[in-house]
Amino acid sequence: MRISFEGKSFRGNALVRLALEYKFYGLGKVNAERICARLGFYPYMRMHQLTEPDFMALSKELSGFVTGADKRQLVLDNIMAKRAIGTYVGRRYALGYPVYGQRTKNNGATARRLNRIQWRKYTTEAGAAEVALVRTQNVSTSNMTPLIASFFSATSASLLHRFRSWL
Repeated sequence: MRISFEGKSFRGNALVRLALEYKFYGLGKVNAERICARLGFYPYMRMHQLTEPDFMALSKELSGFVTGADKRQLVLDNIMAKRAIGTYVGRRYALGYPVYGQRTKNNGATARRLNRIQWRKYTTEAGAAEVALVRTQNVSTSNMTPLIASFFSATSASLLHRFRSWL
């Protein structure tokens, strides 16, 4: 038996706390358990055991959380802000390196795969104009803002070539 709630389909025999944790991006284990405790659901309650007033209360509780596409956009905005500021973490994201202290000697393929997607979405008003100049006219770094120029001067020529080929 399938149950539809908030535009998502749940198995009827799924635990409520696990269904909330896995189906709503950005909710997590702790928040799912807190919601269940606030609403008085016992730990092993199943989705098919919920009544209509339970679903209404659950919907009201979920409205206080940022989930789904809004949460994904918030995370991407935070990453873009770090990159625009030029923090260490932002540069790691931009270069496709692991961010949270992982080793890079033997491993880093996952970070390169995930951070490569975000590189293509990186645009600011000033940065987009400078990237367009680099792409069309091969302008030297002296015509760029200090942040972009420091980024290019800190990287090797091969990385600059790779950057131009991505555009």
